[in-house]
Amino acid sequence: MPYHVYTRSGPSAFGVIVETARDAVTKAAQFAEEGHPEVLIKDLLGHILSHAEVAALAEGEDGQGT
Repeated sequence: MPYHVYTRSGPSAFGVIVETARDAVTKAAQFAEEGHPEVLIKDLLGHILSHAEVAALAEGEDGQGT
């Protein structure tokens, strides 16, 4: 399932659509390392997911060969 990883920095906003939970965790970490204190991850239905939820989904992807 694709995910939308999104952050704001002052008047600017950055967001990307990624294909996997693993990619979402990676991109969220990248945004945080770049100094963005608040990073949101949403599924494409608009539900905001916690980092822990997405990390658990990413671990589950390992068993699916993705």
